[in-house]
Amino acid sequence: MIREGKNQKVDYTIMSTKKCKTCNAPIKQNVVIRNPHACYCYVCFKLSKGKKVTRLHKVINGDKVFIREVDLIKIQKQNIKRYKN
Repeated sequence: MIREGKNQKVDYTIMSTKKCKTCNAPIKQNVVIRNPHACYCYVCFKLSKGKKVTRLHKVINGDKVFIREVDLIKIQKQNIKRYKN
């Protein structure tokens, strides 16, 4: 049995009309479909869980190679400047 609206795939680049509580950035549509009560964007959600840095890796010839670190606090400050007026 397939439920209407629950199994629909949405492109991850499409943004919804919902805004993040903290930085007021738009939340992605696929997140809102999976969790209708979502109130944080990815960055603010990770910060609320206590994670301040994300490390990006790439697999090359079976080895995990470090690319760069992303500072989530810096991105949240940029989002606040950009989306909160």
